[in-house]
Amino acid sequence: MIALNVLLFAFVTIGAHAKLLVDYTGGEPVSRLGVTDMEARSLHQHVLVMTPNTVFIRPENDTTLDMPALHYKRTPQYRRAEVKALHKGEIKPNKKYYIGYTVRLDHAAPGLVMFQWKKQDKYANPKQNIPFHLTFKGADRLALEYTTPGSNGSNRSAIWTGDFKCAPLGFVIDTDDNCGGSLEFWLDGKRELKRGDLCLFTGDTHPKWGIYRGEAQPGSRQAASAHTFNSYVYRVQVSEGNKTEVATSAGW
Repeated sequence: MIALNVLLFAFVTIGAHAKLLVDYTGGEPVSRLGVTDMEARSLHQHVLVMTPNTVFIRPENDTTLDMPALHYKRTPQYRRAEVKALHKGEIKPNKKYYIGYTVRLDHAAPGLVMFQWKKQDKYANPKQNIPFHLTFKGADRLALEYTTPGSNGSNRSAIWTGDFKCAPLGFVIDTDDNCGGSLEFWLDGKRELKRGDLCLFTGDTHPKWGIYRGEAQPGSRQAASAHTFNSYVYRVQVSEGNKTEVATSAGW
């Protein structure tokens, strides 16, 4: 694993590159990353006011690693605490985007989603609610799931699985709008996936970072702590230039 304190050193010592679409460092206001999106138990039951100790997204120090972070927290009565960015048409078709995301979760549960490449209008044809996302299949088992367009828009299948605890993540996304797109996924400085002929732009699409779903199933007798999640984001970058511009957050 690439030491996160080494990455933090890189954050403050590497000079600026070309202007990034997103350039967030832990400890900065959440508005520097994007717009918060929080929900209670039901879809579209939006939460507009953060509540201490139950649901919030705020900059503070991660005391475990002694690093400034954007801290997301969600207790069992909530299903979503995310930040979305570039959701007003900034992502264009037929381009390449490079995303770096350095993050730690205190724990995970099956169904918890930590990143979404999200289509704005899930009902627009061809239906494709989430072209791809990162979701947990177990406490430390992560999957990248791709959605084949059509049907109800949620026809997902895993195209990569692996272990995750705390590491930088990187994506290279080709938004070919004729389903000739490609996706690279990097974990802890190693390329884990390269796949072509994907539909990654079937309408306005944008990235989302945070903690979504993974809530307890009806009738579950698990302790509340099993579905109380904390995520600490140290660095997020998005570029339309090249991989080097997001290297400090992607770890490649």
